[in-house]
Amino acid sequence: MLNLSENLDYQARSAQTRVAGMKHFGGFLASSAIAGAFVGLGVLFMLTAGGPLKAAGHPAASLIAGSVFGVGLVLVVFSGVQLLTSAMMVFPIGLWRRTITWSAALRGIAFMYLGNLLGSVVLAGVIVGSGMVRPGTPVGDYLAVAAHHKVHHTAIELLLLGVLCNIFVCLAVWGAAATDNAAAKVLVIGWCVAAFVASGTEHVVANMTLLSAALMQGAEGVTLGNALWNQLWVFLGNGIGGALFIAVPLLLAAPTAQLQASAKSAT
Repeated sequence: MLNLSENLDYQARSAQTRVAGMKHFGGFLASSAIAGAFVGLGVLFMLTAGGPLKAAGHPAASLIAGSVFGVGLVLVVFSGVQLLTSAMMVFPIGLWRRTITWSAALRGIAFMYLGNLLGSVVLAGVIVGSGMVRPGTPVGDYLAVAAHHKVHHTAIELLLLGVLCNIFVCLAVWGAAATDNAAAKVLVIGWCVAAFVASGTEHVVANMTLLSAALMQGAEGVTLGNALWNQLWVFLGNGIGGALFIAVPLLLAAPTAQLQASAKSAT
């Protein structure tokens, strides 16, 4: 299992690998699109599992919906595709350790957003076309209510909900990287993701699928304008959560080379 310093080294190398992948733009965009679609599959599982429970007024509906959503991030981590929200932790670590440049980090964020959006919108079209979220059904009603709720938060609410969400997501990615045990990876990802979904926080990539599907269905109160409003503030909140609440504190907490050398000499 990786300790703090080893995990930081791993994340810094991961940032370098991600940036190098941009040399093959088509492949990088495809990888990002797959990541968006994988998260969208988690959204679909959340809707289909949680919709009937929400309709029945089950008290554990949010917990169960959150528990199944984790399949999306599990697929992302195990396949190694390019997810924007995890990069919001990884890239700041790479910048601090100087394995990547600011220009490369900003390009990577932009390309990942574009690719994640592409995959999310395509999957949303497939979901809507399948009839699984048809209005008047428990699943369709859950989609409409969830989307309506997301686009009627204030800017500060969206920002802070985005911060909280990416704290959970980045801790899931950090914890998964710390172990080689596949079952342990699934467990840490599942619990962290269940926490962010059940708590009602906001994930910019998950919202791409959910809001796109709601727009395609003509959900009441959901417009392109307020969907973009949600995206803007949640994007910023996720970025702050990953960078300032996870990456920077972990970097500051890491022992310096001098302290590590002193500890080794003492033993």
